Amino acid sequence: VHLAKGQMCPSASDFDKMLSERMQGTIRFNDKNTVDVAQLRAQLDGFMNRAVEWLQKETVIRIGQTFRSIGGADVVTPQLLADCYERMSQWVVLAREALNTEWPSFEAIRAFSVFQLRPKLEATVVKKDLSKICTIFGEPQTLPCLVRSYTDCAYTASKKRDRIADEDDIPDLEAWLSTLRGQRASDNPHLLTCLARALCLSKSSTSSCERDFGNLIQTFRKVLASPLLKEWHIRVTSFLRTEASKAPEVVRRAPKHME
Repeated sequence: VHLAKGQMCPSASDFDKMLSERMQGTIRFNDKNTVDVAQLRAQLDGFMNRAVEWLQKETVIRIGQTFRSIGGADVVTPQLLADCYERMSQWVVLAREALNTEWPSFEAIRAFSVFQLRPKLEATVVKKDLSKICTIFGEPQTLPCLVRSYTDCAYTASKKRDRIADEDDIPDLEAWLSTLRGQRASDNPHLLTCLARALCLSKSSTSSCERDFGNLIQTFRKVLASPLLKEWHIRVTSFLRTEASKAPEVVRRAPKHME
């Protein structure tokens, strides 16, 4: 693909984002016993912003006896970004179609990322996600109250999040749960209901069962591929063909020898 001057780094970051979101955002992140729905948006944050920030600062490198500079204050123009985004537009269309087919509830689940505390979400994003949640559950009339409750409790939840280790399964949701206790729970029933739904989503993964079942199937395949087992299978099959009358006895004794 021919890339105009200055487009290599942003375009490379876009392709990196594409692969990373496919593996990290939709597979590894969700293939756990507990899925932190509050951090789903953060997992899908790509590398484009980092590439742009890096390009906005001039970096001098040495190639042999020649010094060259990369980036600078005027390198990343709106037109350059528009060209890079245009190149990835077809991939976005394909990714959207794939998500709608393989994971039709993705947008609904991602709305619960409204409980993300790090980094802090903008007010417009919060209102958009809460509006989507209210629409999904047929409760549009609760949106004003829900937004007000979220705004009132977000600061306390953020402070509590600072005291929770990142290694915790669902640190953001735990911080919100710790905030909505006692009188706060009574004063903010709609927000508490919304948080309960997010916790149910995070704790209802069947990934461990599916993973264990997959491992069990692989184990059976390895055992069945054993040369010794194949040899015994041939011997028993040949014996039963020649001694059909003894088949019931072989079947009766088989469990004892397989223990």
